[in-house]
Amino acid sequence: MMPMTHVRAAPVIGPIERLPRLCLLLAAAAAIVAGFLRLADHVPPWVRGEPRGVVRYASIEALERDLHVRLFLPAFFPDILDWPPSSVAVAPGEGQPVAVTFADRQSGAARLVVTQNVRGDLPIPARLLPPGVVTQEVRVMVNNHDARLVRTRGPDGRQWSDLTWVQDGRRFVLRIYGDDGPLLRIARSLHRVRS
Repeated sequence: MMPMTHVRAAPVIGPIERLPRLCLLLAAAAAIVAGFLRLADHVPPWVRGEPRGVVRYASIEALERDLHVRLFLPAFFPDILDWPPSSVAVAPGEGQPVAVTFADRQSGAARLVVTQNVRGDLPIPARLLPPGVVTQEVRVMVNNHDARLVRTRGPDGRQWSDLTWVQDGRRFVLRIYGDDGPLLRIARSLHRVRS
C-alpha cells in the first residue's frame, strides 16, 4: 500500500478576489496605450504618410481647426489686396510656421504674405519666405516691440520688404511685394481673430 500524501487544493478565487488584479491589469493596459499614442505624436509626418513639405489649406478656418489655434490677421486691409487669401499654408517645423498670402487685386500676383509661428519664437523657414539679397535694413517699432524692416531683391529682380518682430510669444514676418507704404499700418493692426 502506498502511503497517502496530502494534496492541498489551490484556493478557490472568486470574482470579488479577482477584481483588484483585473483593475491593475486594465490600468497597465491603459498606460501602455497612452504611451504609444504619446510616442505617435512625435513620429515625423512623412512616416505617418503626410507630405514632407508645405501643407496647403482651403481656408484660414480649416487651418485653425486643424492646428487648434487662432491666427493673428490684419484689421487694416488696403484696397490693393484681394479677399479671401490666395493661399493658406503650414510648413513642417517645431513652431508650426503658417503663411497666409493675399493677392494683388489687379494683377492676381502675391502681394502680402502674413507669416507667424503659432507655437513660439522660432525662425520662419525659407519654404514659406524664400530669401533674397538685402538692399536696406531699418529698425522700427510695432506695437511697442522692436522690429526689423528689411528691403530685399530676389533673383528675378522683384523687390519686397519684410517686417519681422516678436509679439505675444510669436514671431511674425510680414512680406509685401512692391510699395511697402502700408506695411507698418498692416502690422500694427494685427489681432487674433475670433469666430
